[in-house]
Amino acid sequence: MKIATLCLSDGHGGLELYALNCLKHYAEQKIDHVSMVAQNTFLHQQLASNEKIYLFTKSRCQPLPYKNAKKLAYCLEQEKPDILHIHWGKDLALAALAKKISRHKPILIYSRHMAIKHDKHDFYHRWLYKEVNCLLTITKLLKKEALEKLPLKSTNVALIYLGVAAPPAAIIDRVTFFTEHGLNPTIFTLILLGRIELAKGQELAIRAVALLKQQGIIVQLVIAGHAMQPEYLQTLQQNVNYAKLETQISFIDFVTEPLTLLPIFDALALTTENETFGLALVEAMRCGVAVIGSNAGGVPEIIDDNMTGLLFMPNDAADLAAKISDYQQHPEKRKRLALAGQEKANQQFDKELHFAKLVQLYNMQIARQPTKITH
Repeated sequence: MKIATLCLSDGHGGLELYALNCLKHYAEQKIDHVSMVAQNTFLHQQLASNEKIYLFTKSRCQPLPYKNAKKLAYCLEQEKPDILHIHWGKDLALAALAKKISRHKPILIYSRHMAIKHDKHDFYHRWLYKEVNCLLTITKLLKKEALEKLPLKSTNVALIYLGVAAPPAAIIDRVTFFTEHGLNPTIFTLILLGRIELAKGQELAIRAVALLKQQGIIVQLVIAGHAMQPEYLQTLQQNVNYAKLETQISFIDFVTEPLTLLPIFDALALTTENETFGLALVEAMRCGVAVIGSNAGGVPEIIDDNMTGLLFMPNDAADLAAKISDYQQHPEKRKRLALAGQEKANQQFDKELHFAKLVQLYNMQIARQPTKITH
């Protein structure tokens, strides 16, 4: 089996990390593979020096990206992969067109990481999805959306939850880290982990910390992530200054090894209004860290409220503040929910389990459609 991974995204988030983890897994398991990424992106920079790479110009979300498709078709003919696995929605048109014009016809698998907001049964999308052999969804809700809104049969849609590795034995020292970032290591501290952009809702957490301060409850917050929207980061920093929270809130850049950092925190929150999955939640749960997430999207499939974590009403700073306070005021409850969350994550969101199911899916697809692969 040979796998071609296509991801031209220039982001620094869960989607790109997942694609990178797939490539690392193939290398570790000695699965023949090739990478196709955009130049000078996070993925390009993170790929191992011995990785076989084809570089593309960044996608411009064209309906029919002929130039890149012609190059991709050439790569497919040269490499002859059994599987072409894409991870970014904007690459779908590129992959479909390249498969159409290439003499080599790999099985096209599309991992969908984002919610499906609109019906896509129009002529253009029917043409695109005709080339997709399997849409891989990451939550039950996303699978339901796919079956309702995409021109695909149920036999062409699969569900595999994302997985996270077990936390390493060596972690960052809490006292050292907190001191370096102007925080008090003895105070309850929450972390937000994800791209810094409006959709991720970091502003909501700042408001929650401010509300708690008004109630005489002092907690600290670390906002970690790559600033996809620099102006939004500036707004967040201004909000912190306006609320006089400079000694309680710290900003740090993108974290490449979150499992070494998360264990030093008391809790992690995911403040997105409608998160498709919430990889940061699973990372924290595997580390035995208590979690708080918005009660929307795929998050309720990860967090069982008051059993493996806490859910709050989306866009409700007061409710988020109440959940943070609950953890801060009741450390035994926090520990109990964190341990239950860790047990669930170990059973359902394990990295090795995920990749075992993914490789099984690859083999099933190859077995189902052997005549569609031409060499």
